[in-house]
Amino acid sequence: MKIKIVYFFVFSLLFSCQKEVSPYWGNAEMNFNGRKWETGQVVCEFMKGKCLNPEIIIIFEKYDQPTLTTEMIAIGKLPSAKGVHKISKIDYQNYPDCSYPHANASYRTYEIDATKESYEILEGEENYVEITDFDENSKEVKGRFHLVFIVGYKWSQSVLPDTLRFTEGRFHARVR
Repeated sequence: MKIKIVYFFVFSLLFSCQKEVSPYWGNAEMNFNGRKWETGQVVCEFMKGKCLNPEIIIIFEKYDQPTLTTEMIAIGKLPSAKGVHKISKIDYQNYPDCSYPHANASYRTYEIDATKESYEILEGEENYVEITDFDENSKEVKGRFHLVFIVGYKWSQSVLPDTLRFTEGRFHARVR
C-alpha cells in the first residue's frame, strides 16, 4: 500500500508540473502584397549601445518547413516613444559600422545560414512604424506598420517579386 501511495505522489508531481513559459513573447500579422501573412516568431529587444533614449529592434520571422526557408523583417533603431516613426533605407557607405542614426528596416530570406534574397526600404514610399503603446513596467509594446521594400539581391530561383509591400501590420510583444 505504501508503494502505491509513493507512486501516486511521484506521478502527481511529474504530471502536474507545467512548462515554464518565457516572459518574452510576441505576435504579429500583416498583409504581404495583398495576402495575409502571419509570423512564426517575433523577437523584440532593447538595442545595446550608448543610446540616450531606449531604442528597440524588432524581428519578425516566418519559417517554411517544405523549402527550409526563413523570411525575416528586421526593424532597427526604433524609438520606444509613442508616435509615428519614419523608416529609412540604411546607408551602408556613410555608416559602415552600423551606427546608422535613423529607424531602418530590411527584409531577407535565408536557408539555414545562407542569404537567398535581400531587400531594402523603397525611398519615396510611406514607410513607418507607429508605437501605439509602450508600458515601461511590463515592457510590452504595441504598434502598427507599413513597409515597402525593393530588391537589393535576388537569388536566381527566387519566386518573390521585385517589390514587397507589408501593409496593415500590427504587432504586440514584450521587449527583453
